[in-house]
Amino acid sequence: DQFSKFNARQSDEALKTDAEFLKQVDAIIGGFETLINNLNDADLLLNRLESLADEHLEKKPAISSNYFGPLQKNIHLFIEGTLNVGSDSDEARAWTHLVGALNKVIKDHAIHNLGLSDIDRDALVSSWNQLTGRAGGSRNAGTNLVLWMLENVPNMRDQFSKFNARQSDDNLRKDAEFVRQVDLITGGLESLVDNVNNPIFLQEALVRLADAHLNLKPRVGLEYFGPLQRYIHAYLRKPWVFLLTVLPPEPGQTYLTAFNNVLKDRTFLRIVSDDDRRALQSSWSRLQSQAGNKQEAGIKLVTWLFDNVPNMRDQFSKFNAHSSDEALRANNEFLRQVDVIVGGLDSLINNVDNSDNFQAAIERLVDVHLHMSPSVGLEYFGPLQQNIRSYIQNALGVAADSAEARSWTNLFTAFNEFLADHTIQKIGLSPTDRKVLDRTWKQLTSGGKQEAGVKLVLWMFDQVPNMRDQFSKF
Repeated sequence: DQFSKFNARQSDEALKTDAEFLKQVDAIIGGFETLINNLNDADLLLNRLESLADEHLEKKPAISSNYFGPLQKNIHLFIEGTLNVGSDSDEARAWTHLVGALNKVIKDHAIHNLGLSDIDRDALVSSWNQLTGRAGGSRNAGTNLVLWMLENVPNMRDQFSKFNARQSDDNLRKDAEFVRQVDLITGGLESLVDNVNNPIFLQEALVRLADAHLNLKPRVGLEYFGPLQRYIHAYLRKPWVFLLTVLPPEPGQTYLTAFNNVLKDRTFLRIVSDDDRRALQSSWSRLQSQAGNKQEAGIKLVTWLFDNVPNMRDQFSKFNAHSSDEALRANNEFLRQVDVIVGGLDSLINNVDNSDNFQAAIERLVDVHLHMSPSVGLEYFGPLQQNIRSYIQNALGVAADSAEARSWTNLFTAFNEFLADHTIQKIGLSPTDRKVLDRTWKQLTSGGKQEAGVKLVLWMFDQVPNMRDQFSKF
């Protein structure tokens, strides 16, 4: 199931004639060869082991000891059968030790990649044990945590349909469905804590949890776990929690960082498939070919955007975006903007075969747009995600459900996932901020909105320099 470029379930005879399979064979043999060629140079051998480990851990999804563990266990059988040697032969033992050496490096690097230090791991186990011990069990500890999450993770109360998440804490504690949800959340946490010192199992547990949340309807993604990562330290600093754990809050935040990194990867993988990547490359090439060149393809796309993304023409100050298409084509500032947009698309398409670079390119573009003045956010990219299918359909003469149309929709779906997450971070309002603002606004307007407004504006007249001079109609 690990291979997407060829059907690994076809017969051995068919595989032997499959070009993609043969390429994979060459890659695997090449990996072993780099180890064998450097057996007598310890530094180079370690370097090659580390390179192979990193190469496999960086794949999406990662290839780690879940594959190389069984290989280490069974490689002796291949050597015995192929070389006609005994199970206790030097040959069988040597290959077992070689794959074992690779597994050891994979394990060490997996720990590093998760970003959890030895102190983090010890603190997580110790603090969880103290939280559950002092609370009187994992369910009580989980209940305390979930009640805090309902208050501090935006819109979390709206996520549940099997119980009323807006009832009082006392009523929630008595609600059987709420208790079941607490047990699920607590079980997920315990699966992480139990595996914290085994990076391979921990990675697998993180992936399982990420997929479980992404499979929910509606999906639970970074819009929930992003704020949880950022504010979990506040929970651990609550006096009663902090006194119980006597530990700094950072390990909990680091744990959620590791989880959110996995969640981000899994989100990205689910949205942009290998088929999408191939379709993006081929369709982008066709768009340029049909237009005659890259800039002309960009002009057609941008003029379409002007007509299909609300208010997009108002976004530009260096040229009149309300001009006719012919006038725009003759405008140097417009052409410069086209080149910028095409360059952004190029940065995505050119990295489409490298998941890490592709994701990094999306995040760079997200940050560029959010740092514009005014920022360019979901109010533009939301309609683009919704409508890009029709552009591809008409430009390439393909069906609405074609691979090409789907791939561009999925590209902007992924882009908007990251845009939404980065927007939340950029705004900088914590869940507590939002809760307090909502509560105080209701208090301020309890006597009527106009009365509240009058009081506020009169206060502003006295407190904001020269504000009284701002008005000409009174």
